[in-house]
Amino acid sequence: MTRPRALAPYVGDVDERPNPSSRVTAEVLVRDGHRCRYCHRQLLSRRVLKLFQSIVGEKAFPMGSTNATTHGAAIAYRAVADHVVPRKRGGRTDAENLVTACWPCNFGKAGYTVEQLGIDDPRSRPVLLDWSGLEHLVPMLKQTRKSAAK
Repeated sequence: MTRPRALAPYVGDVDERPNPSSRVTAEVLVRDGHRCRYCHRQLLSRRVLKLFQSIVGEKAFPMGSTNATTHGAAIAYRAVADHVVPRKRGGRTDAENLVTACWPCNFGKAGYTVEQLGIDDPRSRPVLLDWSGLEHLVPMLKQTRKSAAK
């Protein structure tokens, strides 16, 4: 594995918003067809994963604050909004600079630029819209949760 190329230190403004709002994240996930724009893995929103957890229980499907306390499926298949141009290099926290990423790709890309990593800009790749991230199941999952609580 080759090391990412070093870039000159960035001098400029940094977006004060480190993370997108839940509304912007949801818009990005829908726009990108709930697929990682780097590896095309089918992904699930945090909302779907939390509803699933509420039905099967936190013990069966933990979603903690660390990898050690989070079920592997939640780590591998949870969608996140990734800054294509890293925020620390002047990338904005807006839909134009965000793409849907799986946690493994987001972690691997880290704060590097696509140029440093030698990969194509994921925004230039076609979007596959054949997957809804199980969002169509949200009403049924909510009903199942409500029924289980009785």
